[in-house]
Amino acid sequence: MSPDIPGIPNPPEKHRRFGPGEERIFAEHLIEGCEQCMAQAAELHHASRRPIQGHTESHEPSEYGDAVLRAIRTSLSAKDTAALQRAEAPELLKELHRFPAERRQIVICNSPRFHHFGLCELLLERSEEEWFRSATTARNEAELAVAVAENLEAGKHDIRVISDLRAKSWACLGNANRILSDFRTAEANFRDAVDHLEKGTGSPSETTFLGESRVALYLAQRKYEKADAIADEMARVYRQIGDSHLLGRILIRKGTSRLHQGKNETAIRLLVQGLRLVDQQRDPRLFLVGQHNLLFLQVEEGRLDGVQELLKKVRAGYTRFEDRLSLIRLRWVEGKIALKEGDRYTAEMHLNEARQRFLEEGIGYDTALVSMELAMIYAEQGRNSELKVLAAAMVPIFQSRDIHEEALAALVLFHQAAESEAVTLTLVGRLARYLEKAQSQPGLKFLGQDDASSQ
Repeated sequence: MSPDIPGIPNPPEKHRRFGPGEERIFAEHLIEGCEQCMAQAAELHHASRRPIQGHTESHEPSEYGDAVLRAIRTSLSAKDTAALQRAEAPELLKELHRFPAERRQIVICNSPRFHHFGLCELLLERSEEEWFRSATTARNEAELAVAVAENLEAGKHDIRVISDLRAKSWACLGNANRILSDFRTAEANFRDAVDHLEKGTGSPSETTFLGESRVALYLAQRKYEKADAIADEMARVYRQIGDSHLLGRILIRKGTSRLHQGKNETAIRLLVQGLRLVDQQRDPRLFLVGQHNLLFLQVEEGRLDGVQELLKKVRAGYTRFEDRLSLIRLRWVEGKIALKEGDRYTAEMHLNEARQRFLEEGIGYDTALVSMELAMIYAEQGRNSELKVLAAAMVPIFQSRDIHEEALAALVLFHQAAESEAVTLTLVGRLARYLEKAQSQPGLKFLGQDDASSQ
């Protein structure tokens, strides 16, 4: 009966006493909420009330210290409170939803009734579920969770546990903003999450959640050195503790990093390794993400053998999870496959559908990137009228969102070229590459069609 956690003394077996200083360390560790140690210590607590075989009296509490007993009782009480609050949360959520959406944050701030740990956890669960269906809804739920977490009273809960919940709330909000391509806001959200996590319990699950979330943001921003630094440190820890599933998760993240860097062979190798290690039953969504990225790479490399079979598997998985956003991205991949196969009609149909659905979801940058692939088809076929309509639609989309001025200026230039029927395949190709880079480099300038060698 030994957790073998570095720096934490093992719970005492029956009559064994803690060594000097161990009692305090173990008591603090219990209060932090370690599930494994709590289960073992609770059994010892109950055993202290039962006679030992061959004895008529029970253990005295002093056998393993008043501080440990208090920690056990505190943790058991906290568990009971948490269970009660989780049971209350659904009704509170229904009550909150009776208010108009624009008033809910104000209601939370002004009504102590909604300063509720269980409600915050429920909102976070709902936000995570919506990451793959509606990023806007995910952001709205996470904003409410942040409002609840920031209003929790320290007197009712351990302040370190509250800090963990605040960290997760800000991290969930950061993830939603990342999916919506609002990277600057996401980065600020993650800074808040880190600040709260430093005041928390040091929970491995919260540390892992925030770490992987930051890796995802840095990958989206094309900040590969930062993403790899966090991923490498997490991989080291996972190897050390022997968790092959978590190691597989990180290898999939690293494979995605190499994908974005154009290191396709290395990306394929890492993704294949990661998919072999990940427990599909434990994390079916991540398994799908790994398969999706592998599918994308095979298409990019022109390795079309077997892609239709893999496409069917990925689509079935996303459909099962009602994963709207990933299904849109899969439609985009289908458009790419059709382009590789020379089927311009099918490619245009799939790309148009993906573009329209990205637009409906408010994901402006992906709308622009898909538009560039459509523009390639139109420019190749000399369809100037369609190019004019496409270019005219892009500028107001970007003007209404948090898109930096240099990218907007590039799209205005594209619009002008379309209006004067001066769009070329070279211009569209260079603009597509520029938009991919500018997503993570807000100051990057688009130098125009005449400076092809310098872009």
